[in-house]
Amino acid sequence: MISKFLVFKRRCILGIQPTLMKAMATNQRGDSVFYTRLLSYLKNSGFRPEKIQHLSGDVHLIRSGNKFLIIKGFSNYRKWESQEILTSVIKKNGFNSTYRMLAEERPFDFENKVYAGIEYLPPAKTSFNYRNDKNRQNGLEVLNQFHQSSAHALPNLKSGIPLFDQHTKWHERLHLFKEYLPVIREYVEESILDSWIRWAEWSLSGLQAYERLLYSEKSVVIHGDCAHHNFLRKQNGELTLIDFDLISEAPPIIDFLQYANRILPHLNNPEETLWSYPELKKYRHNRAFLYALIYPADIFREWNRLVKEDGYHHSKRLHSVWKLSVENYSKRMKFNRGIAKLLS
Repeated sequence: MISKFLVFKRRCILGIQPTLMKAMATNQRGDSVFYTRLLSYLKNSGFRPEKIQHLSGDVHLIRSGNKFLIIKGFSNYRKWESQEILTSVIKKNGFNSTYRMLAEERPFDFENKVYAGIEYLPPAKTSFNYRNDKNRQNGLEVLNQFHQSSAHALPNLKSGIPLFDQHTKWHERLHLFKEYLPVIREYVEESILDSWIRWAEWSLSGLQAYERLLYSEKSVVIHGDCAHHNFLRKQNGELTLIDFDLISEAPPIIDFLQYANRILPHLNNPEETLWSYPELKKYRHNRAFLYALIYPADIFREWNRLVKEDGYHHSKRLHSVWKLSVENYSKRMKFNRGIAKLLS
């Protein structure tokens, strides 16, 4: 079944020499104004670009000799300002495992985006992933250190970041998953889908009953997106945390819950090994955390995204999500039963 779908198209990486930027920009972005403003911004920053490489979305890598700079587009000025304040404060409070936002020059606007400079962190040859136990532990340590420092930034960001509401977010995710069932049923057995939904509803009911335990810790600025690609291993081996687009106000347990959900597919006997990590072990008897672990956040997230973006027409992407929901089904059911025993 999978083989009949289209294969992903490779992303194009475009390098642009300064003398060609204006002409090429019209073809690439439809408006040379972007590169005109970008060059002006770089010139004011004392940066003479030799090459501009589009990385992804609204992120560009700028090279000038042996120097590099990241230019990123933010949804609005407040979003940029919140991240600039956050990174500045956490660095002052001892957390150096991230980049510096370059606030020397005011960001420039283009097509409802705010573009600004970010320090370039030279990456290691091997990217960070959750398949390696050492990586998983290292990621938790960095996340824990981030929370310790981000608490100091919260007073400066009260009006700039949202309050996180886990139950509402997951309730909406389940609702959307149910709306997309007519499409998802074409690829996944009804019995498996019904099982995921039943576990999700049971999880949400328990989470609501013990929600106070989810918010018993002191609030900090949480990262909000603990995907592996938001951890960057530098050339010197240091692990850093990047991309603060989804920061919000919440207790650290919210990030750790998301992190736990992300690493589950990579653990053997996760109902036991999950507690081998000190940052997670402290939540073993937190009933809200346990109920939340059972919620299939990853499965709903990936299917919702796949259907919304018509991604099921791409065989590799579809197969990846299918494996997550079907091939790992028995393993996750064993995990759910193990967590349910802790709750009994």
